[in-house]
Amino acid sequence: MMHLHFTLGPVQGFVAEARRTRDLWAGSFLLSWICANAMKAVLDGGGRIIFPIVHDAERVPTDQLLKAVCGQGGAPRIGTIPNRFRAEVPDGFDPAAVEQAARGAWKNVADAVWQRYVEGVASLGRNTRAIWDRQVHGFWELNWAIGKPDQPYLLDLRKNWRCFQPTEEGGEPCSVASGLQEISGYVRACGEGEQQDAFWKRLRSVGGISEMELRPTERLSAIMLIKRLFLGIANSSMGFEPQTKSWPSTAHVATLPFKRRVIAENPAAARDYVRIVKDAHIREPFKERQNAIPSLPVGRLDNDTQDYAALDGDLLFSETFEPGNRRYPAGAEDSTTRDTLSAGLKTLLDAAAATGAKPSPFFAVLFMDGDSMGKLLSAPNSAPEKVSTALARFADQVEGIVKKHDGFTIYAGGDDVLALLPVTDAIEAAIHLKDAYSAAFAAEGVAGATISGGIVFAHYGTPWIDVMHSAHDVLEGKAKEESGRNSLGIVVNKGGATNGEWVAGWDRVDALRELACILAGTTADREISMSLLYRMRSVLAELAGRPRVSAGGVHEMPDMDLVPLLQAALESSHEHRGGSSPTADHRSLSAAMVNACTIERNGKRLLMTDGLVVARFIAAHASLADAGGSHVE
Repeated sequence: MMHLHFTLGPVQGFVAEARRTRDLWAGSFLLSWICANAMKAVLDGGGRIIFPIVHDAERVPTDQLLKAVCGQGGAPRIGTIPNRFRAEVPDGFDPAAVEQAARGAWKNVADAVWQRYVEGVASLGRNTRAIWDRQVHGFWELNWAIGKPDQPYLLDLRKNWRCFQPTEEGGEPCSVASGLQEISGYVRACGEGEQQDAFWKRLRSVGGISEMELRPTERLSAIMLIKRLFLGIANSSMGFEPQTKSWPSTAHVATLPFKRRVIAENPAAARDYVRIVKDAHIREPFKERQNAIPSLPVGRLDNDTQDYAALDGDLLFSETFEPGNRRYPAGAEDSTTRDTLSAGLKTLLDAAAATGAKPSPFFAVLFMDGDSMGKLLSAPNSAPEKVSTALARFADQVEGIVKKHDGFTIYAGGDDVLALLPVTDAIEAAIHLKDAYSAAFAAEGVAGATISGGIVFAHYGTPWIDVMHSAHDVLEGKAKEESGRNSLGIVVNKGGATNGEWVAGWDRVDALRELACILAGTTADREISMSLLYRMRSVLAELAGRPRVSAGGVHEMPDMDLVPLLQAALESSHEHRGGSSPTADHRSLSAAMVNACTIERNGKRLLMTDGLVVARFIAAHASLADAGGSHVE
């Protein structure tokens, strides 16, 4: 018997280029589905998958996605197969069959999208078929290696050949995937805007494509168009249709804590606003009906309250009703309707504000990835079957844990997790997932298995590509490389830029949350403002010998007691003069600030001053989950 190693990419380049939550899910799902087809070729050839575990001892699939690909189960909802696997195959097995299966599966979907949506209008484009074929045939990089069981390094050697050549793209870039050309072939800068618009208008018309699937201003590449439209041809090209056609908007995820509080504390105000929205007759005001609020037993609520839980998150922000806002609801363009909706929302917000609640425009993206999985699998006396069993045990728990924290799992396969969560729940969800990962490996007797996480808190209007790049950077570049793995990285992204960054081992998370709890518990007349936190951050940086402060800065811990020095700076600030709070409170607050900013790397104690900024952001959102507390900035 021989061992076959397989990997498919690019992962980040395919998943991260997204404009909406559904794009993110589509990229993850298609990537997982292609790998599942490669696994099926192994099973058909008499082999078995060693890593990850996706079938039983009789080679009967246990993974839901692999079941569907093999025609043995119902349609899955999310991708659950990672982009790499290891298999045991019989002597004489032809690895080319695996690559052929993967590329063939992709081609089937691409051909079906072409035939239904593009073929009828290709003649209106310029070289549309050539652009399509170039992108479809040249996008994926597949690497495989086959050898003896004691040669786990073969795939790394194969990838080092660097023989994959990306396609050379010209023309006008895709609206979403800027590295690829849009398929009409025309260039607006060359005076061809009229021909380009005619092509895309006709494509939307012939294919019956909705604005949700393709906006009037979007001009896409073949790759992005397949991600957007494959659900319409899934039955014919995949053999099944994924369970979902609806994914929550980022605005919905951001407003979940506010919705929870209003339902609990001001249900009458919620129902009143719902009736105003219904009377306005705008289009799809309750489009989150399939997503609603995961933690609430929606079926027990009255109809109007159920509609409130399903309310489009955009309708909870006053700026939505300002003229010119691109998120303004269709069907209510006249000023009278706009004023009525705006007044109704103000009444709701005023009622909620009486109990300290306010909708936040921020949501969280959570990435998690097992540390050094290759080393874990290739270590002396390693047991790949046990590692794989532990990963399967962990993956089975992911969606339940995320849902418990009012989140939405986009992908959960092997050691990887991608999920959307409310700001108030993201850190707790990450900790629970980390604990589940550790417990899964402990149950198999596998030592040394750790997982790292990255959380990005971003405004719901931030482009997905920026959010995903931030998430990958804080996970791969910071939590894994700089912090030495087994860590959590948190980024606060405001206005498209990093406002604060905190990265440390999991054992330091409690210190950050303790400071956030203290800040959230301050009374209204003593509230710790963000400007004060910025000043205290500058003080800490100066004490560490760094007069200039930058987001994510890490400084050597000075050989001095920082608590009394920070306390003195806090007491001398104009906000806390006049004895408005006891010195003991200043001392405990100063101690919590220093503790939250203290991290350890390679046996050294360091100072990450952004702990103050991140803790303040978390504290500002605590009021969304519990009564009282700070307002949301």
